[in-house]
Amino acid sequence: MTGSRQHALLILRYVVEGGPLGTDYHPDDLRHKLGLSDSEFDGADTYLLQSGYLDGTAGGDSGRRWVTSSGVDFVEAEMRDRVRVTLAAERVLGVIIRKEEDARKAYVQAQTICETLEITEQQYLEAAQELSDEGLIESAARIGQAPYLLVRARSEGRRMYRRGFRKDTSASTPALNVGAIINSVQGGTVQAIGLADGSTISQAVNDPAMLSSQFDQLTGRLLDEVKEELGGLDLEQYERTLAILRQEILSVQPRESKMKGLFRTLAFFGDVEGSIGLMLRVAPYITQLVALGAALLQR
Repeated sequence: MTGSRQHALLILRYVVEGGPLGTDYHPDDLRHKLGLSDSEFDGADTYLLQSGYLDGTAGGDSGRRWVTSSGVDFVEAEMRDRVRVTLAAERVLGVIIRKEEDARKAYVQAQTICETLEITEQQYLEAAQELSDEGLIESAARIGQAPYLLVRARSEGRRMYRRGFRKDTSASTPALNVGAIINSVQGGTVQAIGLADGSTISQAVNDPAMLSSQFDQLTGRLLDEVKEELGGLDLEQYERTLAILRQEILSVQPRESKMKGLFRTLAFFGDVEGSIGLMLRVAPYITQLVALGAALLQR
C-alpha cells in the first residue's frame, strides 16, 4: 500500500468509525490528530478528493470535507484485507515509528505520543497494550514504573506498518518448501540476484574494480529488501554492518572471523532482529556474500 493511500485510509477511518468530528469536518480539525506530517496529510487529502472518496469546498484547512459513499465503500474494502487493529493502536504505532526515525532514539516517551495525538493517558495505555499483545512494540519500563512509559517498535511492528497492516498470505502459501529454498541457495534464485556463477566470482576476486561494483550491486538489492521491514536504529546498524563488511571484503587480507560475525548480523542471527520472513528473503543475498568471502580467503 502506498503512503498516500495508507494515510488516506487513516483519515477516513477516523471520521467514519465514530470519530468526534462526524463525517463532515474541516481539515484543520483533523490535521494534528493522526500523527501525520503536514506533507503526508496534504498528500492523503489530495488523494481522497481526486479519488472521489471525499467531497469538499475550497479554502484550504478552513474548507469543508465530507465522506462520500465511495469513501465508505473504500474503507470497508480495504479493511477486509487488513489485520484488524484498532484505529487508536494504528495511530500510536505510526507516531512511535516516526519519532524513532526523526530523533534517532531507541525509545519514545508516552507523554510525547499523547501530546502528538492529543489523546489521554488511558487511551494511550489501551492502544499500547494492544500493540504489545500483538508483538508490535516493546517497553523499557522497569518494575515500579508506569507501564509503557518508554516504548519502541519491534521489527514486526515496522514491517506491519509499512505493509499497511495488510494480511501476510505468504505463511499460508504451500508453494514455499525446503526443496525450493535449497534450490535457491544452490544457484536457482541466487544466480539471478548478483554474482551469476563461480567464474564471475573468480573474476571479481581478482579484479578490485569489479569486486567493488559487484558488492555494491548485490548489497544495494539486499538493502532494498531490508528497508521493507527495518527502520530507525535497526536499519542504521544494518547499514553500518554492510559498510564494515565492504571494508573487510575490499581489504588486502580479509579476516574469516570478522566476516563470520558480520554475516551473522546480516542474516539476522546476531544483534539485529528480523522476522522469519525477512530472514528467508535475505538468505539468497547472504549466500552470495558468503560465497564471495570464501573465494577471497582462498585466493
